[in-house]
Amino acid sequence: MTQKDRQAKGLLPTGLSDTLWPAAAREAAASERLLGHFARSGYARVHPPLLEFEEGLAAFADGGKLPDMFRLLDPESRQVMALRSDITLQIARLAATRLAAAARPLRLAYAGPVLKVRGDQLRPARQFRQVGIELIGSRAHAADHEVARLALAGLADLGIGDLVIDLVAPVMLDALFSCWELDMPRAERLALALDAKDAASVHGELDDRRGAVLEELIAAAGPHAEAAPRLAALDLPAAAARWRDRLLDFAARLASEMPDVEITIDPCERRGFEYHTGLGFTVFSHRARGELGRGGRYRIRRGPGEYEAAVGFSAYMDGLLPLLDEVKEETAVYATADALRARIEELRRSGRTVIEALEPEDPDETLAHARTLGCGQVLDARGLHPVPANDESR
Repeated sequence: MTQKDRQAKGLLPTGLSDTLWPAAAREAAASERLLGHFARSGYARVHPPLLEFEEGLAAFADGGKLPDMFRLLDPESRQVMALRSDITLQIARLAATRLAAAARPLRLAYAGPVLKVRGDQLRPARQFRQVGIELIGSRAHAADHEVARLALAGLADLGIGDLVIDLVAPVMLDALFSCWELDMPRAERLALALDAKDAASVHGELDDRRGAVLEELIAAAGPHAEAAPRLAALDLPAAAARWRDRLLDFAARLASEMPDVEITIDPCERRGFEYHTGLGFTVFSHRARGELGRGGRYRIRRGPGEYEAAVGFSAYMDGLLPLLDEVKEETAVYATADALRARIEELRRSGRTVIEALEPEDPDETLAHARTLGCGQVLDARGLHPVPANDESR
């Protein structure tokens, strides 16, 4: 297909799409409702920019890397700019700079579009809207629980049912490999094998005793009621056991407080949680194919060797969109050219949508335009009248 053909058809790059009415209205309403839900728990909204200096943003990333971001040259400063692929890192920058002196724990909420260099099989979209929260400056276990609970309750408040939260603890594996004094290449091979649930490859890297431990970790993945006793029974080194116990306590508390949410545990999952420094979670629904959001604990780099604890959650609105109910609105009103201005504004103040005719029309034209625009009533100089069905007006 030529460039001219693509332009004529209005084609967009792979992974990008237009969101039209009424889907755009549903997404916007859901975003505002989620932000309102977070605000009632003390999360203040912030709006970071779409673009930032690459060097400045990387300074606050744990590891100094900015993965999956588009870069461009700023013609004003001649500096390389990064187009955000995740708002979390921008919140980290805010917390470490402009809000460095703000009282802790710091609770922030955000919403906005993000753009990734590439999608994947599970999430082919490269641009979507993120809505989320970050709780910064607390190492308390209760902080992890607050964020996960608010995430689940917020999605339930949108009418999304059959929710599933999958809990992970990638740091438990890090602790285990460290206790076993594995070199980096072997640890990386084992991590890939565990991600793939490949027990044979695991045994090929370790002696029988250690291989059996990792095989039990693979087998322990599943529903909370089944996974918890298997995990609890494992004989792990002290450092790994502490993370195991924290994961099980987290799961038990969620199960007690949110009995309508299905809880699963995957002690070997690391994909997508590479920068996390504690527990993590992904939220799904049995009504949708992909993930609805992701969260967990991480750390913010504030300077050389100086870090601040944080935990957050991001909802992916493109995943939520198919699950959202239609926005319920009163039918619109079609106002003729001779309708009283005061009456038009009165209806709008009451919450009604009023669409105005741009020039005088005869009665048949008025009814035809009202039907085309989906209006249920017509406002003219005489007052408000219902729009009859086509057969009633003949």
